[in-house]
Amino acid sequence: MAEHKAQELTATPRTATQWTLLGFGLWFTVGNFVSGTVIWPGTVTDSHRVYQMDLFGFIPVVVNGWHLLFHLVTGIACLLLARRSTGAVLGSLGVAGSYLLVGGLGLAVSGSVLGVIATDTFGDWVHLFEGSGVALGAIAPLLARRRTAAS
Repeated sequence: MAEHKAQELTATPRTATQWTLLGFGLWFTVGNFVSGTVIWPGTVTDSHRVYQMDLFGFIPVVVNGWHLLFHLVTGIACLLLARRSTGAVLGSLGVAGSYLLVGGLGLAVSGSVLGVIATDTFGDWVHLFEGSGVALGAIAPLLARRRTAAS
């Protein structure tokens, strides 16, 4: 039974959207794990305490437990939704929308997004780029397919 399931998983070709969502899912969950256990171990148990460091000595990074939870939830969602092509497209659009919203709100309010997610200006821009990357992973293959069908 398990062998049949493994053959079924490897026999189905993955779309570019699925690979993109899988990549971002790994980025979000692994980054969350490293941040929450190695760099700032207290963020997991104390979600309201704000942690700050200078990445490479000059890039200010501000996080709290809610920030890491946001990355963990979206990362797990990406990993689960990347399994099927339709789930990957819908998941990409949902996750992209979340990151674009959080990044945009972070730039607009400066400090705490939705009253709980601690961010900084650099992090807000990173969230906007991550959201744009996930969105492109969903939209680019659809546009390419549309262009191929039109020719």
